[in-house]
Amino acid sequence: MVTKIDSYLGNVGGVARTPPKTVEAVARGGANDNGVSKASRPDSVNFTPDALQLHQFEKSVSGLPVANPQRIAAIKASLEDGSYTIDPHAIARRLTSMEQDLSKIT
Repeated sequence: MVTKIDSYLGNVGGVARTPPKTVEAVARGGANDNGVSKASRPDSVNFTPDALQLHQFEKSVSGLPVANPQRIAAIKASLEDGSYTIDPHAIARRLTSMEQDLSKIT
């Protein structure tokens, strides 16, 4: 069974359907598809001071490298020569500190 859906269906299932409005028809004015008349003023958006500050921060850090190449090279070298040490207590302290900081946010 094949159903063709690319043409105007008219009255399907006992429900009268109106053809969709074209973009040009809506742009000319009058009512939109819901029968509500268009606003006479353009849309506008206002940003909060926090949003503007966040945007400035994002712009300022966007040019920074994601990783520190010198630190990566030093860690690789210490891993290769066997001098890299892991301090599980320091890791635990940092994880705990991060969890505490995150719990203050939420």
